[in-house]
Amino acid sequence: VGFPKELADVGLEPAPLKASGKFESYGGSGDILTISKEQITSELTMPTVFVLGFNRDVVTAEELSQDPVFADLPAFKDGHAYDLPYWVHRPDYDEALGTLDKIEELFG
Repeated sequence: VGFPKELADVGLEPAPLKASGKFESYGGSGDILTISKEQITSELTMPTVFVLGFNRDVVTAEELSQDPVFADLPAFKDGHAYDLPYWVHRPDYDEALGTLDKIEELFG
């Protein structure tokens, strides 16, 4: 149901980072995890990643690829790091539809 199912329909599987229990929740909501830069290379090994800003602080995959820590990740090396708008994190109805449109644009 929801976004994970839509991603599965295009061949993407959510990473089990939250389920691993290794990371603290940021802000107590449970939908954002705190990950240190030291953990990035061992934990963000999935073949595809989405890059989005936080509270309108926008960062792009291109900008992150300039950092050797990110540049060495499989998704960045293979060109499978994709930008998504910052509002994807907690979308309203229209933004959720916009997110699905963006996924379709990238993978459809």
